[in-house]
Parts: sequence; structure tokens; C-alpha cells
Amino acid sequence: MTGNSTSHDCYNFLAEHEAQLEAKMARPQHPLDFLRWKKWYYKMALQAGTESIHYLPGTNHVDPVVHAAFNRLVANGAQPKDLGAL
Repeated sequence: MTGNSTSHDCYNFLAEHEAQLEAKMARPQHPLDFLRWKKWYYKMALQAGTESIHYLPGTNHVDPVVHAAFNRLVANGAQPKDLGAL
């Protein structure tokens, strides 16, 4: 409340604080997103009777296309918590 002379400092302080809060809020989401991905992964594998449906041909490495399919489902409005439900 000291007037115009500190407006720049106040703005910078708030912008920095906002960035710190966003970073803190994002951290807990990552493990939850990963858990939901793995639930979906295993749900699909159980339905198919094998995890190999997720692999690049001839490997045991997950095909990036499979993970992208999961991300598209979420982006298109599928409820992440329901994606892994059997």
C-alpha cells in the first residue's frame, strides 16, 4: 500500500508466488496420473489376457501409441478414475 513506486515489485512477487503454487499443485497430480494410466494398462491387459497388447512388436517395451491412446481417452472426457475400473 505504498503507492505506485512498488507496483512492479508487488507484481513480480505475486507472479513468483503464483508459479510456486502451480508447481506445488502439479506435483501431487503426477503420481495420480501415473496410477490411473497403470490401472487402465492392467485393465486392458486383463481383458485381453496378456500384457503383450501394449508392447512394441518383439519387445517388452510399451508402445508410445498405447499411452497416447490413454491420453486421448482422458482428453476426450473419459473420467480418469473410471478408466481402470473392471
